[in-house]
Amino acid sequence: MSLRDSLTELGAILDGEEMTGRQAAIIVTVWMGAVVAFGVISYLVVFVLMDF
Repeated sequence: MSLRDSLTELGAILDGEEMTGRQAAIIVTVWMGAVVAFGVISYLVVFVLMDF
């Protein structure tokens, strides 16, 4: 499977026409996990490594 095929499939899923509740929940969970990871890394850099 090429990158173009993967992006086309992802675009079709995100289009929402055939998205199930489970797929939506997975997308939201991954997005929230990415935001939490960014927050934790930012906290560590600013408050722990820089001693603020």
